[in-house]
Amino acid sequence: MLTARTEARELVLQIAGPLRLGENVKGALARVARTTGLTDRRVRGICTARRARSPRSRWIA
Repeated sequence: MLTARTEARELVLQIAGPLRLGENVKGALARVARTTGLTDRRVRGICTARRARSPRSRWIA
């Protein structure tokens, strides 16, 4: 069973998809932020799992 943090990280990585040619991870996470409407900082926190609060369902929905 996945925790909420793990599931949120998997969703971010799934939305990001493979890196585009010449794109770095920071750029891909910024693209995810634009797509989801979350802030860059929130997406980076979810993906790196450093000091990120547990995601709430309203953030993911």
